[in-house]
Amino acid sequence: MVMPVVVLAFAGTVKPSFRSSKRKAKNVALYKDGSKLTKSDHNAFDVDQKPGTVVNNSGIYRCINCDDEIAANKGNPLPSQNHAQHAPGKPIIWRLLVCAVQKK
Repeated sequence: MVMPVVVLAFAGTVKPSFRSSKRKAKNVALYKDGSKLTKSDHNAFDVDQKPGTVVNNSGIYRCINCDDEIAANKGNPLPSQNHAQHAPGKPIIWRLLVCAVQKK
């Protein structure tokens, strides 16, 4: 089942100074027009997924231990350890952050 969320793609590289603001909060995915996003409490956003898992939803996934974000397409596997090195005891665990919805 696809969630009712619309995502605008961001092309290009974001400089770390742009991603980091004066806030002490963790970095999050960026967006420009919040009116194009819809909040959803769908359980797909609560599922922890291991590297290599084939995803059911296209979107942005975040590692809950290192906060790295990646884009993944439906039907493709999530990346493995080579995305970033983790400290011992902190495994890669991906969680859907933003779900991309395609028109049918």
